[in-house]
Amino acid sequence: MSTNKYFRNGEVPNRLLPSLRISPRLGFVSTYPPTMCGLATFTSSLRGAIAENRGSDSGLDVVELANGHPPSMARPEVVGSLDPSDMFSVRLAADRLSDYDAVIIQHEYGIWGPDMGLPVVEFVERIQTPLITTL
Repeated sequence: MSTNKYFRNGEVPNRLLPSLRISPRLGFVSTYPPTMCGLATFTSSLRGAIAENRGSDSGLDVVELANGHPPSMARPEVVGSLDPSDMFSVRLAADRLSDYDAVIIQHEYGIWGPDMGLPVVEFVERIQTPLITTL
């Protein structure tokens, strides 16, 4: 918030200062359409709502959890895939997303591989950016 003598406590809400507002780069790690599952639908809807709110889908990138199926890299927002059964893939995704302002992770044991979700632990320990998690 910016200060101004016309507002309580001298604060001007950011929505009143669109020219000064900077949209953060957000990464999403989840299953993603055309995969048919609730997390894929949720992630697509969340990304769409954020894009609509800020007037652009720029900087809202998805790393798709490709758990045993080929990723849908044909969609422009999908910038990569993460195969939970391949630790190199997990580390590569964490390194790539460490340049974002925040990363939104979808977690459900079934989508992070057969090892009780150990790949998500590796991902979280390696990434160097704030995380937002949906459990």
